Amino acid sequence: PYTMPSYSLAWPRHSRQVWKDLNEAIANEEWALARAAKSKVEDGRRAEEAQMQNAGEKWEPAFFVETTSAANVGKEKIWCVREGAFTRAFNAEGPPPCRNM
Repeated sequence: PYTMPSYSLAWPRHSRQVWKDLNEAIANEEWALARAAKSKVEDGRRAEEAQMQNAGEKWEPAFFVETTSAANVGKEKIWCVREGAFTRAFNAEGPPPCRNM
């Protein structure tokens, strides 16, 4: 199994950080807190998306790029690892690999 480098847990956009409050609320069976935590994450993402749209920016995955080929037209998307993605992900000294991390 894949293990994320420990320093990645400090990234604010790491999945464990983003969903931490929700996971804790579910573990403690605090359903109202769980709903609030989920809404907070979703509303934050919507606000971020609106801000990007207003700035004329388009979101791009940090680690993958969609590929196209004549043989795959009209079929499912094919994603490949973006060049340099692993170097960025495993560089503890450099900036986080994704925007806003």
